[in-house]
Amino acid sequence: MIILDFLLDMIDIIIRIREEIGISFYFDLFVYLIWIYCLFIQQNYIICCIIFIGVSFYIFLFYLFSFYFSLENLIFTENFLIGDNFLLEYYIQEKELSNTLECSICLEKLETDTKGYSICDNNHYFHASCLKKWIEKNPSCPLCRTSI
Repeated sequence: MIILDFLLDMIDIIIRIREEIGISFYFDLFVYLIWIYCLFIQQNYIICCIIFIGVSFYIFLFYLFSFYFSLENLIFTENFLIGDNFLLEYYIQEKELSNTLECSICLEKLETDTKGYSICDNNHYFHASCLKKWIEKNPSCPLCRTSI
C-alpha cells in the first residue's frame, strides 16, 4: 500500500510538471496506460518504478533543453548580454562614403549622401540597420568574418 501511495504521489507530481512544461498528450496517455497495466493488471511495482524513473529522466531532459534554448534565444535575439547602445558605440564605426558602394547584407546601394557603417578595418561598409540585425545573430563582419 505504501508503494501505491508513493506512485500516486509521483503521478501527481508528473502531472504538475507536465502542465508547466507542456509535454504532449499522447506521451502522457501512453505512460498512464502502461502504469495502469502494471499496477492493476500485472501488479508489478518494480516495473512501475522503472517506468517512473524513465519518465522522470525524459521530463528532466525536456526541461533542460527547453531551458537551454530559451536562454540562447534570450541572449542572442534580445541582446541580453550585449546591449544595442554598447554595440553601436564601441564596435560600429561611422564613415563618410567617397563613392557608391553596396551593402553586402541587403545588397542595396549605399549612396554618397548616407553614412556607411563598418565593424572591421577592411573597409567593408553596411547600412546601420542591416549591421545591427547581423550583429545580433553573428558578432562578426559579414564579409571577412572578423570577430568583434
